[in-house]
Amino acid sequence: MKKTFRLSMGWLHTWTGLVLSWLLFFIFLTGTLGYLNIEIDRWMTPEMPFQPVTTERGADLAMEFATREMPDANSWWFDFPSGRNGSSVSVYLSPQQESHESIELILNTTTGQKVEPRETGGGQTLYKMHYNLHYIPLAIAYYIVGICSMLMLVGIVSGIIIHKRIFREFFTFRKDKGPLSWLDIHNLFSVSALPFHLMITYSGLIFFTFTYMPAAVGHHYGFSSESIDTIFNEVHAHAPHPIRTGIAEPLADIQPVLADALTRWGKNEISYMEVHLPGDANAEFHFTERVSSLLDGPRHLAYSAVSGDFIEASTETRSTAMAFAEVMADLHEGHFAGPGLRILYLLSGFLGTAMIGAGLILWTLKRRSKELAKASGPGFGYRLVESLNVGTVVGFPCAIAVYFWANRLLPLTIEERANWEVNAMFIAWGVSILHAFIRIRARSWLEQLWAGALLFGLLPILNAVTTDRGFINSMLARDWLYVGFDITCVLVGITFALVAYYLNNRTIQTADISSSKHKPLDTLVVNL
Repeated sequence: MKKTFRLSMGWLHTWTGLVLSWLLFFIFLTGTLGYLNIEIDRWMTPEMPFQPVTTERGADLAMEFATREMPDANSWWFDFPSGRNGSSVSVYLSPQQESHESIELILNTTTGQKVEPRETGGGQTLYKMHYNLHYIPLAIAYYIVGICSMLMLVGIVSGIIIHKRIFREFFTFRKDKGPLSWLDIHNLFSVSALPFHLMITYSGLIFFTFTYMPAAVGHHYGFSSESIDTIFNEVHAHAPHPIRTGIAEPLADIQPVLADALTRWGKNEISYMEVHLPGDANAEFHFTERVSSLLDGPRHLAYSAVSGDFIEASTETRSTAMAFAEVMADLHEGHFAGPGLRILYLLSGFLGTAMIGAGLILWTLKRRSKELAKASGPGFGYRLVESLNVGTVVGFPCAIAVYFWANRLLPLTIEERANWEVNAMFIAWGVSILHAFIRIRARSWLEQLWAGALLFGLLPILNAVTTDRGFINSMLARDWLYVGFDITCVLVGITFALVAYYLNNRTIQTADISSSKHKPLDTLVVNL
């Protein structure tokens, strides 16, 4: 324990900030990209046609397809186009009674036929990585992520305590001061989105409450596998589904029913629709509202699927505890966010990622002079931290670019194609860390920055060569998602190139100053 409370908090902040911080960087970056999971999904499936479709047209396409492909299913479930996903209709067909399994299909909104896009991990895989860590068993991954989140929370709170003038330091930047400059950058990234960092970390822990504290469930419901189903059914209580009569009846026209639902709620306010027991006399249409509020549960409408008559309207009720958990989950995932707020989520997530990266760099710079003064050179632990810094702060974003390259270059017929996209990313990340450990420190930063500039900067060219969704074609089709993706990749590539160019100039200047002392390149400190 240090002499004062603030000094103790400084020690705590330093070491909780280092332990598992590379994994935290990974979690923050992949979680932030999860706010663009739908957009990344679309980019990684160029076979998907771009044709915005209305709710009415989407309902007709889905009904026609489901009636043709699986008329005797237990239920149909249609996810209607809207907002970020306004050009596709997802169909889920459940063939068996009381089955939790379903067949998922995506329809071409022009032809009404199912689309068979390339097998890909897409944005969903990137999003899921931030809590399942991909290769690790889920039960273990959840606890590792929980430990990381707790360390992050401790790091944030201790960081607030040790900075007495935290908002004054927000406006402080000491240029060309080495570690002090990086401290100012770390503070800037920390304070800029501090409420977001607290919210996202705490809500992430709330997400897995039952996993981290199973005794709360076990005490009341027992520890058997059925207990989870029991509490889920109680918490998410819903109206009972209709019972099959065995009497065949044709389905009513969906359009008058849909028009009535849209009149009650407003245009584009239907999230999804279910058809229970299609073809049976007890068949029903169920509509669920698109939730736009953190505090209100979704509303539901039920209609007879035979006569089209209105049955009932209901609102999902929540207990106080459930409402709190749902609000935390919605805050964490940002599903309620419109375009402006989603951009703010993205910027805050990237600031959090940059905060972690700047903290890692600061840790090494503060200790570099002492390590270089050793007769035997920097110790293995310090060299390992530096290598992990380079391979993670720069190398992991490069590995994400490799993930996108693999999506375009891997043969479409290769088995387990989606897994190989992910494998390519992690192989690239491992190569980045190994490269940083082998190469001279200053050179490893520069080389990986230039690699990132090329990987991101050339990605739009690769996209244009391998698909018909290049920049010009996308502009002509007004497909702004592909246009925006290309522009973003170019901007990220330019950013990598500018940082590499700046650091290269600083290295040359430092080398000129130090040449009379004959210091090797590995001893040069690249200051801001």
